[in-house]
Amino acid sequence: MEDPRSLEIAAVGGSPGEEEQQITQVGSVENEVPNEETVDKYGQNLIPPKVGMSFESEEKAYEMYNTYAGQVGFNVRKSKTKHHLDGSLYQRHLVCSNQEHRRVESSQKDITRTGCDARVQFSISKEGVWTVQKVELEHNHYLDM
Repeated sequence: MEDPRSLEIAAVGGSPGEEEQQITQVGSVENEVPNEETVDKYGQNLIPPKVGMSFESEEKAYEMYNTYAGQVGFNVRKSKTKHHLDGSLYQRHLVCSNQEHRRVESSQKDITRTGCDARVQFSISKEGVWTVQKVELEHNHYLDM
């Protein structure tokens, strides 16, 4: 896995509704100007997910959120998806692993889900570009710092 400080973030150019979109690199984490909000406890740059960030694949989108989660102190899991009638994916949620409440099961497991609403919602274009559509960064539990 690449060093998270060199994670490249791409942006989709063009106006809304355009058929063809151009993916361009807008920078890397190590080129960001550090401030109190963008530096984690280890002094590494911390780039939270923001509406409009775009990625060329599911792997890159997941890598961005998972890297952020690791720096902040929580785990990520894949959650809700929505598909077109033809079966193609057009929306995916990546959530804090404490989201929702675990169903009651006969075997006793540690209760780790607290109903946390922290998540990132991605929309996926027909061209396969993953764009952050909604972000919720607040957690209702302690983070593993």
